[in-house]
Amino acid sequence: MKAKSTTHMTQAMMMKRHFTAEAVSSHHHENLVKETIKKMMMDREHNILEVVNPIEDEELDNSFQQFQNILQEAELCIADLKEAGDEFEEELKCAEGSVEIAFNACVDLLDDLRRAGEEQLQRYSDERHQNALRLKQLRRQMDEIVQNR
Repeated sequence: MKAKSTTHMTQAMMMKRHFTAEAVSSHHHENLVKETIKKMMMDREHNILEVVNPIEDEELDNSFQQFQNILQEAELCIADLKEAGDEFEEELKCAEGSVEIAFNACVDLLDDLRRAGEEQLQRYSDERHQNALRLKQLRRQMDEIVQNR
């Protein structure tokens, strides 16, 4: 199973955030991301955003790379879930956890983007949208696998 080899990264991310053992709906995650985006846009519109501590290009690049890695791990967990036989429940827990971590990493990335300048935002705009679509697709795939089980 491919996802098992990247468990150490998942554990490191879980240490960064506190998770509950309760299942969380996909709507909860999508709403969290939407609210973060709305706040970011409102701050920019009202010029409330403090540019006291702007983000450096290297730090923003690292945030995007970390998010990409977490997103890729979640995709591997979903792939493992599709192929799961007797280990379905275990693979489901892994997939749910990795998707939750990916949504939280997305929120972290959006927080970093709040500190970004206009040039940085333009440079990452397409990539941010593509990643958001990949993240939503992962959640839908997981939900479909569970429903068809």
